[in-house]
Amino acid sequence: MGIPSSGMARREALYRRRRQALLIASCLLMASLGAAAGLLGRLSWRSLSPLFGSGSHLRHAETLLVAGLGPSTGKGKSRMDTLMVVTLKPGDRLVEVLSIPRDTQVLVPGYGTAKLEAAYQLGGLGRTREAIEAILDRSVDHTVLLDTAAVAKLVDRTGGLDLFVEQAMHYQDHAGGLTIDFKP
Repeated sequence: MGIPSSGMARREALYRRRRQALLIASCLLMASLGAAAGLLGRLSWRSLSPLFGSGSHLRHAETLLVAGLGPSTGKGKSRMDTLMVVTLKPGDRLVEVLSIPRDTQVLVPGYGTAKLEAAYQLGGLGRTREAIEAILDRSVDHTVLLDTAAVAKLVDRTGGLDLFVEQAMHYQDHAGGLTIDFKP
């Protein structure tokens, strides 16, 4: 193998930076959803009724499909980075969260077997919902679409996240232009 051209090295570095940014955004999204689930557990279920119907309170479990979108694929559509199924169980005062990898192989109605990401690209959140309902063998009551960049801004505007660093972490990635330097 020869030495990669400078153009190829730049593309690889850009790919690594994007992948790292997506990983960080996905982690922020998951942390935000976890925090939201924790807050939901502390709320009165009656206070959530405006979100899920006109009844005085939730009488049965409600299932939400939450999809987090990352940067555009370059074809005008954003890429689905995070996918979770959240079930609110008022009788048990419980919130369950199931994270589903976007690379999960599913039967996409009308298209055949593909990754969940492809289901989103082929038919948006509706097609993704159909695929999820098929693999879980249950219906989804509501869908939520989040932009991971917007979630990151929301976390920043609400004061950010405090991280506990147990020991010093130092890493330098010259090709990707990444430096990690955390002190305890």
